[in-house]
Amino acid sequence: MKLDVWEYVRLMVALEGMPRSLLLAREKDAWQELDQELSRLAEDDYTAYSDMMLNATADLGELSPAERGEAKAALSSVIDELRQAEVGADTELRQALSLERKALAKRLKALAA
Repeated sequence: MKLDVWEYVRLMVALEGMPRSLLLAREKDAWQELDQELSRLAEDDYTAYSDMMLNATADLGELSPAERGEAKAALSSVIDELRQAEVGADTELRQALSLERKALAKRLKALAA
């Protein structure tokens, strides 16, 4: 399963809140490496950071049924958080959050198929 890097980041952050996540355990090294690279780029080259977040992909490979369940639960949680954040946001932020939420909802639907 391939995700845009920003989607992968959202998923991994959500999985960090799930005790004993099998998917997070499997992705631990890749996630730490990517997180460090994104942190470095955010400080040194914001254009490259933005490009990586929006245009690069992360490949999770084949998900086991348990990992698929974790990913679905994590994405559902993120979608709920984004929906709540939209409520008090100004117009520009609300539009950005809505786009993000809709993109993640498509990923969630694909996982459920």
